[in-house]
Amino acid sequence: MSAQAEDVRVTHYTPAGSIEAVLDYEMTEGRLFLMQVTEYLYPDQDRYYSQPQCTAVRSFFFRPDGTGDLRTNISAAEAVTVEEFSGVDVSRHWVDPITTWGDWDRIGTYNP
Repeated sequence: MSAQAEDVRVTHYTPAGSIEAVLDYEMTEGRLFLMQVTEYLYPDQDRYYSQPQCTAVRSFFFRPDGTGDLRTNISAAEAVTVEEFSGVDVSRHWVDPITTWGDWDRIGTYNP
C-alpha cells in the first residue's frame, strides 16, 4: 500500500458521536485541495443523532480560483437553497500531500 493519497476524506464528530462535518480533499496540481465541506446540524450536541436526523445540512463547494457555492438543506423546508460566491481566499485550502504513512494528523485536525 502506498502512503500517497490522491483523495482524502476527514470526518469530524460531535462529543456524542454524531457526524458533525465531512471535509473532502482532492489532488490538484500536485497538492491536496479542500474542495468540499459538509456540515450536519442537530438539535443539540449532547446526544447521538444519525445523519438522517439532522435539522440541516450545509455543503460548501470550493474551486481553486476562489469561486464556489453553498447549498443549504433545512429538514423542515422542501427546497435546497444555493448561493454562489467568488473572491474567497482559498490559500488555506491547499495542503501538502500525504507521503509518509501515518502523516494524516495534520489534515485531520485542520478546521478551515
